[in-house]
Amino acid sequence: MPDQAHGLRNLMQRFALSSRRDLHTQPRVVVLTGAKGGVGTTSIAVNVAAALSTHGHRTVLVDADLTGANIALQCGIDAEHSIGDILTGARSIHEILQTGPGGMLVVPGAWAPDHEAELTENHHQRMIHQVQSLGRHADYVVVDSGSGCSQVAASFWSASDVAIVVTTTDAIAIMDAYATIKLLHKRQPDAHVALLINQAPNAAAAEEVFQRIDHSCRRFLALQPEYLGHVGACSQLALGSQCGMPVSLQSPHSAAAQAVDRIVDRLSPAASTAAA
Repeated sequence: MPDQAHGLRNLMQRFALSSRRDLHTQPRVVVLTGAKGGVGTTSIAVNVAAALSTHGHRTVLVDADLTGANIALQCGIDAEHSIGDILTGARSIHEILQTGPGGMLVVPGAWAPDHEAELTENHHQRMIHQVQSLGRHADYVVVDSGSGCSQVAASFWSASDVAIVVTTTDAIAIMDAYATIKLLHKRQPDAHVALLINQAPNAAAAEEVFQRIDHSCRRFLALQPEYLGHVGACSQLALGSQCGMPVSLQSPHSAAAQAVDRIVDRLSPAASTAAA
């Protein structure tokens, strides 16, 4: 019969193997970029992260919008430290994580539009490395990278499993969505691009917007974006954000929460494989 020490050694070997696997595991990175300001990218990001968390996934929400950081406010938390501390190397991502609604973890943002030009590629890569180091603690990392084609957005697109462009049915937003995809696709041709239509009056209108952008992407970029669906033109997402509680948690049976649930279902690796 094996002695107690032998059993302990086997246990430690299994633990070591498990730890090494964890070190090589990376979370699924979902990056949301707004076609322009005002399309609801942050509210979508907060609610997607909350829905993932309630579905049983370990989820981290990162506010990488340096021109309008307000995820902490929408999640009802006080931000003592921020993503700025990670970019500069002052702190690790593990040191600034805070618990948000529904058990998700939050990396608060830094409102620093004047300093984005001072950030170098090394700063961006430090941030990406920190996000990827969350593999032992997170299944999903949801990133709000702000609106337009910032350097931060481009860096996160390069590290994403899926890059989601959020737009509305507004004509200018539609044009900006295609322009955003065009510029970011040029920087990262291999990114898996998806479209999400927010504030849509109905499913048909949202589908029409997708078809217009999809046609341009296929014709001029040789790119076939995925359609993630739409969220209706209601104020529930915004109202949930104002009270510091995502609508996915506050009103889980509402139309907005159910729309977010459908989007989350399509984000799973199995769903992405089936769509391809």
